[in-house]
Amino acid sequence: MFCCVSGCLTDGRIYLSASGEEMVSVNTKDTMGIRMLQREDVEVVLLTSSEDPVAQSVTDKLKKRMGCEVVLVGQEPLSDLKSMVKQRNLEWKDVAYMGNDKADVNCLNRAGLSAVPGVLLW
Repeated sequence: MFCCVSGCLTDGRIYLSASGEEMVSVNTKDTMGIRMLQREDVEVVLLTSSEDPVAQSVTDKLKKRMGCEVVLVGQEPLSDLKSMVKQRNLEWKDVAYMGNDKADVNCLNRAGLSAVPGVLLW
């Protein structure tokens, strides 16, 4: 399973401290879901972008806590992930992908199981 950190494991909000530090929150239900997948021998790969330094920090912490591989993807994640799918002798029908951005559309369309987080209504 490939899962984008920003917008999938976070709620899309950025909190600013008085000192200007940026923070995001991660729902513990999401981390529990990842652990449940891992217990069923599903490899979970967290995706992040160099354009999102807050997500990178969160991803590093999640990697330590859950042992997930972290992959830095560019503007077209499909280009970056094709080789990973091939190296693991998988077909795209065997891949799950969770994303929330226009850049994720090609992966969402190829994956055997696609997911996009729900939108919060205020």
